[in-house]
Amino acid sequence: MTKLFLRYLSVFETEFIPKGIKRGVLGKSWLISIRPGRLSKTSYGQLLGDCINSEISFAIDYYGYIKKSNGLLNVINEKLLAIKGRQLKKVQSTMVHFASIKIEDIAEITKDPFIITKFSEFKKVLLMNRGYKNGNSRNFNSHAIL
Repeated sequence: MTKLFLRYLSVFETEFIPKGIKRGVLGKSWLISIRPGRLSKTSYGQLLGDCINSEISFAIDYYGYIKKSNGLLNVINEKLLAIKGRQLKKVQSTMVHFASIKIEDIAEITKDPFIITKFSEFKKVLLMNRGYKNGNSRNFNSHAIL
């Protein structure tokens, strides 16, 4: 994985998404499962990482892989402590569906040319690693883009 991809992912998740949520441009209230999804142990899940370093409670749906923020994980832990042994399956929080983010939304939220110009390449890397477009993520070299 390239340093540029990892830098974009970090800036996208820790600066851009929280700013979009605060402005009301991104995200909807959603019931979010507390369990890691089936994609968490795949190479796609490992590519994206397991949590977002942000104290704001939200999750991002990257084409089926739900990545939770530290803020959401704290909310989950608080609720688990509060219910003391009873079962908790989902919590209400903000969900950002990556597939619904448009370049117009990005331009409305930030003027950072890095975020705006590299978004389409970032999206291509995610789609190809998820197995879309080419149909097989193992044939994709993520160093070719971004």
